[in-house]
Amino acid sequence: MRMRRAAAATAATLLTVPVLAAAQPGGVAPSAVPVSSVPAYAGPGAVPVSPVVAPPPPLAPAPEVGGIAGREQDDPGADRSYFARTALVAPRGTVTFQARAPLAPGALGGISASMGRVEIGVSTVLVAEEDGAAFGFNAKVQLLKGRRSALAITLDTLSPPDEDETLYMPSLVASFCADGDACNTLLSAHLTMFALDGEEEAPVFAGVSFSKGRRGKLVGELHITDSERESVFAGYLGGRWGGAKLAFDAGIGFAGVIEDASSTGCIDYCYEEDDTEVVPYPFVGLSARM
Repeated sequence: MRMRRAAAATAATLLTVPVLAAAQPGGVAPSAVPVSSVPAYAGPGAVPVSPVVAPPPPLAPAPEVGGIAGREQDDPGADRSYFARTALVAPRGTVTFQARAPLAPGALGGISASMGRVEIGVSTVLVAEEDGAAFGFNAKVQLLKGRRSALAITLDTLSPPDEDETLYMPSLVASFCADGDACNTLLSAHLTMFALDGEEEAPVFAGVSFSKGRRGKLVGELHITDSERESVFAGYLGGRWGGAKLAFDAGIGFAGVIEDASSTGCIDYCYEEDDTEVVPYPFVGLSARM
């Protein structure tokens, strides 16, 4: 009996398969789709899928250049007040041409190159009705440089034509921004020695200078030295106009000698007889940076 029931169940199962097939639409049994007929990704007949690209991150704003570095970039004449040099140097890799002159009788021109915190140049002085020209050398080393202050040593030489004497002018100068990062006002303190070949005396001038403004600047300086017999002073007051590549200077230079009254032997009326003559003279200048 058990054998007959198992055989009957098997036969019923086998008979059910064609019945289910006949029940499908069209009377066709479902069949498997060959894998080869499915388009492969990026294969022939496939629709390309565009990759999702993330947008680039926003660019960070360029940092603002201020302080001493900003002043050096904005003013081609920032390395000097007018006569005296400041502690600033031109940006690395730049060449600066400068000319300084009274209206007569001569003119000074020079060219210098910056190697970062070192500046080296040559200069020449032409004087009317003189044969030949005096040639000079100048160098500056920026010993310290902060955001708002700098310290430098400089050396200028001048050799007159057909003479063995050379004038040496070493200087120590400190400059700082009086109004913070804006550095619209630059103040400098100077110590400058004048030494001439064959001369025992080498006077040292103490001085101060300032440059106030941005595109239009008020520039001034004053230097003085004192000896047993007399005091000698020199200075300048004028303006500077221009941009980062070209600047023009114009102002009044002056110098004078104050005699020491005690050296003349007078006592009561010395100051009435002292003759302190101040000689003003117009000066112009040009600074160009490449």
